[in-house]
Amino acid sequence: MYLDPKNKLQALRSKNALCLALQEHFIQRTPFSKAFRALYHYMDQPNRKIISGLDMDGGWKFMRVAGQIPGYIKGVIPLAQTAIQQIPLYQEFKPKNKAETQFLAHLEQREMLRALDTIDKHQSKNDDSYHPKSTMAAQQFLDTATLIYAPLFNAKKAGLDPIAYLKELQHILVDEKKCDPTLPKPDDDDDKKTCMARAHATLSAGGYNISDNQSLEKLHRALKNLDDAYKFFKPDISSRGLWERLTLAHLLGDDKENNKDVPPAYYADDNIYGDFLHHYQQRIDSNRLSTLYLARLLVLSHNALFYDRLQNDNPKILKDTLKDHPTMCLSPKYLSPKSEQTCLQLFKTQSYNAKDIQDQLHLVRLISIDDDPCVYLDSKNKLQVFKSSNALCLALQKHLEKGLK
Repeated sequence: MYLDPKNKLQALRSKNALCLALQEHFIQRTPFSKAFRALYHYMDQPNRKIISGLDMDGGWKFMRVAGQIPGYIKGVIPLAQTAIQQIPLYQEFKPKNKAETQFLAHLEQREMLRALDTIDKHQSKNDDSYHPKSTMAAQQFLDTATLIYAPLFNAKKAGLDPIAYLKELQHILVDEKKCDPTLPKPDDDDDKKTCMARAHATLSAGGYNISDNQSLEKLHRALKNLDDAYKFFKPDISSRGLWERLTLAHLLGDDKENNKDVPPAYYADDNIYGDFLHHYQQRIDSNRLSTLYLARLLVLSHNALFYDRLQNDNPKILKDTLKDHPTMCLSPKYLSPKSEQTCLQLFKTQSYNAKDIQDQLHLVRLISIDDDPCVYLDSKNKLQVFKSSNALCLALQKHLEKGLK
């Protein structure tokens, strides 16, 4: 465990029993952690009961679980809703009108499903030497929630309309850039590769060394968790767990309008579930959350292959790398103190590759320093600046205001 710069306790992965016990003791004291733990154990009991003592292969176990889970769904929903409602990040979202109230309700439902899938994946691991505790599942869930939503929610508190922002993001990423998360990515040899395909090419490359570097390990874990969460909206749905898909089918009425009197386990089949998702796409993603997930994935994956160059804090390598890829400076949580100092010097002297910043600004419209909003490019391409005390942000604002005039 360690305290981050905001004095928030972070749990590191461990197989040590004493370490896991300490994490349970120190972390599971918040209302969210208690509610998440109750949800975790509610799901764990039927998982163990259903397959206990069964001598069958993975496929038969999968179908046996699929046939039994629906009996527990009505009980799991209120537990999941309670856990989500205890998350401070979501509690800080104060709706200003009916549209924002509906937006938050939709977001919480999506997060409820993500919580079920996070727990499902932890409980389905077959590594007998290390069974992840609810602490680790809760930490992973919160970290990913912060990664996805904190920049937008903090910008909302500073005056940004989140619904209008996502609408504009949809226009840029999907309508113009054709980064539609519901469409398959093109082949690797496609000359007209979409930004979504480029992100996945970066993530699948996996050629960067993160060993013995806490910041890079943190970035690698963040990208993996974010990519996994984003798969909810993609056609490759084989990775989606039974709890998530059967609960979603239940929430949408088990598709009675198209398939009358079918058992819930019907949706354990990937092809059937894929058709189901396609039919209800508008209801599932009515607030364009898939576009937000995609934007965050694009931002974080953009420089993933360059971080290993910074590991030794070589002054010349730091300067050359950060000068060419200054968008790395926008996520200082993944940088060393020396890298942060180099970033600040480059930004103050405006001696960096401005196109890298400009491209990201025009692509995702909102630039934050970690989770704190800095600048926003509205639908009329007019630059909006947020009040900030961050030296890096202030230098960036000054440069962008001059450059976009």
